[in-house]
Amino acid sequence: MKIKSAVLFCCIFFQTKIIFGQVSFSQEPDIRVRIIYTMDTLNIIFNSDWILTGSIQTETLHFNSNDSIFLTINQDSILIKQSNLSRINKYKNIFLTSDFENQTLTIKNVPYGIGWWWEGIEDRVYEGEIEISINENEKFDVIITLPLERYLCGVVPYEIGNDAPIEALKSQVIAARSETVSALISGKYKGINFDLCADVECQVFAGNNKRTSETDKAVEDTKGLSLFYGDEVIGAYYASNCGGISEDVENVWPERSGPVPYWSSHFDSNEKLNYDPKNKPDEWIKSNPDVYCNPNLHPELPEWSKKNFRWQVEMTNAELSDNLNEIKSIGELEEIKIIERGNSGRIIKALFIGDNDSLELNSELDIRKIKKPPFRSSCFVVKKIIDDSLKTKYMFDGAGWGHGVGMCQSGAVGRAFSGQNYVQILKHYFPETEIKSVYQNEIR
Repeated sequence: MKIKSAVLFCCIFFQTKIIFGQVSFSQEPDIRVRIIYTMDTLNIIFNSDWILTGSIQTETLHFNSNDSIFLTINQDSILIKQSNLSRINKYKNIFLTSDFENQTLTIKNVPYGIGWWWEGIEDRVYEGEIEISINENEKFDVIITLPLERYLCGVVPYEIGNDAPIEALKSQVIAARSETVSALISGKYKGINFDLCADVECQVFAGNNKRTSETDKAVEDTKGLSLFYGDEVIGAYYASNCGGISEDVENVWPERSGPVPYWSSHFDSNEKLNYDPKNKPDEWIKSNPDVYCNPNLHPELPEWSKKNFRWQVEMTNAELSDNLNEIKSIGELEEIKIIERGNSGRIIKALFIGDNDSLELNSELDIRKIKKPPFRSSCFVVKKIIDDSLKTKYMFDGAGWGHGVGMCQSGAVGRAFSGQNYVQILKHYFPETEIKSVYQNEIR
């Protein structure tokens, strides 16, 4: 792979054909992923032979396995200090490439989950073409360009776990591929120099750390397969744990779509259950429903799922008031009124009344963000408690992790353990869709 990634991408993208509305790639498209945007120093260790080129200074640098470089920003230039040399090289933009596929490098202390309760840093191993530039916030933008199928190899193990059963892995691959292709066509996540981000706002891409032969096999065995509704590839949304029932898309992203069957609310079971989460959320959250994402009934589910099917959070009135006042000055919180819920029990409109003013929130995600880091979902009931010292606190009992639209990843794992294949799994979560290839002539 050579460094003409932007030009190459444009060429490939416009070789996409729309035949009677159907997406068909004549060759595998490249995906540009922004993996870093908040760091002002970078430490890169090369695990094989790499080449560095750039602007301002025309010198090309060659690196071998175990070489390392340290990058800093000086005004509008990137300064590079090599571990084994005293001099410093200066560049405007940097391109890192290798003459061979599957060559890797390690970037130290990559941040992930920024703003969420799982936020952290880790050393991550990447392959592909890498462009490094300075963004408007005087931080590094690090963009990786990879062919679609190799990109998916870095998505699947992070999104559903590398120990998931093979049919769940295949379901995740097809959903992620569909979401990627849909994003390429619509540009819904696109930035100036990238198509997708690398975190949950798009879908998690974290390189090679957790790749296994099994996760790569799931990508290879389903190459090109995507979810279609009619002749269009759908945005195949998914969330960690739906709590037992998915949500209608219009209650989460009203700007993205009206009602469609594949983004509709349904129980994560084989039959409709006798619960009414929208009108009786307390009963639903305290129940033990027969659904595939319930770890009490499916003990084979992974630990990350077991923590999120049902959960409880306590907040002081002072903490909650402070968070709300960052949005609008309402004073001390006096009352929370739930105005509207979706079919899954997720709150989509709530009123927070203070002693100075009130605040109405009309978004599932905005409601989750009244806690820092955000609640796992907006499917919760809240109880106001005054303790013995007359201090007020709130107890939140909730269900699920994520927006709840589309595929329940925990449920997909449960279904695979119960013997369902990827076609059966995807047909449940995305009703009235078909699984077809996005590649002409079934490229394999």
